[in-house]
Amino acid sequence: MQNILGGRARGKGRVPGLLEDAYRRYHRPECIRPDPLEVALRYADPRDQEIAGLVAALLAYGGVKAIMRSATAVLASLGPSPSRTLRQADPRRWRSRRRFAGCARRTPCAGISR
Repeated sequence: MQNILGGRARGKGRVPGLLEDAYRRYHRPECIRPDPLEVALRYADPRDQEIAGLVAALLAYGGVKAIMRSATAVLASLGPSPSRTLRQADPRRWRSRRRFAGCARRTPCAGISR
């Protein structure tokens, strides 16, 4: 059976076969662009990837370029190992906004009272 991706469907059923083919074909780092989660692939340590993915997800609204800029700025402020920075952080020092002084992102606040 030929699938929509141009290959033969593998697996027990049609849908599982199609999904498996898509996974084999596209589950590669070079296929992620343009996606904000590519910031997570900049890190080798899975713990840093998790932090980077969370930051990207939290900022994931609007255009990809804006999300990438914001996520990159936040992660740069956390140093070369965001997970280590967060694990070793003194909560009293995090009250200061200086660490994130260069990070800015417009947030839609419709309906939120201040």
